Amino acid sequence: DPEARYFHLGSEPGGGFLERLTARSKPPYWPSYFDADQLFNLNDDPLETTNLADDPAYADKLAEMKQLLRDHLADMPGTFAELKPDESRVD
Repeated sequence: DPEARYFHLGSEPGGGFLERLTARSKPPYWPSYFDADQLFNLNDDPLETTNLADDPAYADKLAEMKQLLRDHLADMPGTFAELKPDESRVD
């Protein structure tokens, strides 16, 4: 269905109950897994242990990455939370 909604994890925003339970109970559980914004320096931190999204020094990089994602999602079906708001539907 081209009008279906798609989310990054499972069939609902943030994943379903079992997905969240599984992600939290199976080690290693990364503390930033459920953070809305995630930004990692993969060269220095390949295991993604330090989320840089809230660091003011990386605000410009985070904004740049979000814009790249918005541009990519523009041609995708469905919505993606705040990155691609609900579109008016004409029936």
